[in-house]
Amino acid sequence: MTEEITKETMTVDGVSHIVEDMTNDQQYYIKQIKDLQIKSSNTRMVLDQCIVASKAFTSALVESLKTSAETDAPAEEAAATEKVDAKKVN
Repeated sequence: MTEEITKETMTVDGVSHIVEDMTNDQQYYIKQIKDLQIKSSNTRMVLDQCIVASKAFTSALVESLKTSAETDAPAEEAAATEKVDAKKVN
């Protein structure tokens, strides 16, 4: 039985290179590139989470202010009526 061993390759500028044939520095650059790609992806995920959370808190604030305005409106109207009635009495 023949086992075929495939070697890791990287294509740069249209040319395929076998990674193990590269210098230590070149292999290090590849590791750095892969790590940075992972970090970029993770950072995008964190940014997406921040955007969604910010929108959710903004919506919660808007709804809270609407509810607060609706419950405060009758109290404000009552207070305005009391002021008017007080003027009538004096």
